[in-house]
Amino acid sequence: MTASVCPAGSDMWLTAHDVARELKVSVRTVTHWTQLERGRLLAVKVGSVTRIRRAALENWLRSREAVNPSPRAHNVAARS
Repeated sequence: MTASVCPAGSDMWLTAHDVARELKVSVRTVTHWTQLERGRLLAVKVGSVTRIRRAALENWLRSREAVNPSPRAHNVAARS
């Protein structure tokens, strides 16, 4: 992963390629997530490169878990 450290602090910055590789999706999908009107993955453009804070990615993933629980979690709850 080619994450870099933000000069103003210790928060990690990832490229759309880093996020795509980590989540096993396409870069186009990550870019789409950064352009959603609602539930958008927060990102900034630095030149032609999209940058995403590690903390923003983790927060976004947590918010998606609350909205879209995994099918496995749903099946386990249904059996109880």
